[in-house]
Amino acid sequence: MKHSTNFIHEATSLLSIILNLQVKFLTPKTKIMKKFTILLIGLLTSMYAAYAGNPIDSVTASTVARNFYNHSTGSNLPSINLVHTEKVPNGDTVVYYIYNMPSNKGWVIVTADDAAQPILGYSTSGQYENKNVSPEFSFWMDIRTKYYG
Repeated sequence: MKHSTNFIHEATSLLSIILNLQVKFLTPKTKIMKKFTILLIGLLTSMYAAYAGNPIDSVTASTVARNFYNHSTGSNLPSINLVHTEKVPNGDTVVYYIYNMPSNKGWVIVTADDAAQPILGYSTSGQYENKNVSPEFSFWMDIRTKYYG
């Protein structure tokens, strides 16, 4: 994913700056520098692991959407319909899923990356239709798609 690559580049730059500062203020043979460097590398590695999310498939996203909707509305919908899957241009990476509830009872947008908030948007009435979206909504979702692209 693009954001993972950017994070690695930024973390490497930060590590380089810190190591340069260490060289100016500490001699290379000190135990403090070695411990600090090991600690810093461990911290950056754990931050990357937490930041880089794993993909979510449509079955899991459907469960998330249904559970969210049922909890939010006090309903007990047995099934929902996947109406849109957004992928990055020229790729197979899924960015988000949109599910409609039966009988015009609303829709839920679920992210396809577990590092993000799971619910991107929802409504408790109507149906999501790709042709009737506002320019603001399109802009927001296009930015999200480009971020992952």
